[in-house]
Amino acid sequence: GLNYALSLVEAWPEGRDLTLCMSPLMMRQGQGVQWESFLNKSITRSAKEKDPAEIELRLQLGNLYRLQGRLPEAKNCLQKALDLCEQYEVRTHYWALLNLLGHVARLSAQSEEAMAYCQQVLDEQSVSAPERAEALNVMGFVAYDQRQWEEALGYFEQALGLYRSLDDSYQIARMLNNRGLVLLRSGNLDKAQESYQEAFQQFQVVNDQAES
Repeated sequence: GLNYALSLVEAWPEGRDLTLCMSPLMMRQGQGVQWESFLNKSITRSAKEKDPAEIELRLQLGNLYRLQGRLPEAKNCLQKALDLCEQYEVRTHYWALLNLLGHVARLSAQSEEAMAYCQQVLDEQSVSAPERAEALNVMGFVAYDQRQWEEALGYFEQALGLYRSLDDSYQIARMLNNRGLVLLRSGNLDKAQESYQEAFQQFQVVNDQAES
């Protein structure tokens, strides 16, 4: 099994790749508690092998900690991964790490820090559309926390537009759900219902794709 593969030096590349491939799916299916041990073992092995894959593994673990509300652990894990980007002179996951640090800062009620992380992403011309969209999503939540409904809606709409251009049903559904939340809180009940209904339809598309 995977546990055995991670313990063998000769099987490390296969074990590493399988861990990275399965990690998003396992967390999306709510298997984070069981998956945490695999991520930690993979991080230990990658550090020993001086493998830059440690960056992505820490990104996954930091995200898991964020989802579990373990915010100090999430920040430490993500910051270590950011430092490794400098050490290995790579930028592959750099912007995703900044966005996740923005999420953690926002959840920690550090709104200025959250906005600063995300602004770094938006200021970089070469950033991919998904990372730009996620930065806008975090900024939308910061505005939402501050009850700035119009600003929050603007951020979520921009993120939604980017994800629509990528035809990413899961992310479209997320942004529609977030937009619905703002519309509901600001008293636009009919529009909120429309947004939630479309989000549900997009989530159904994701489920259909997973089952096909």
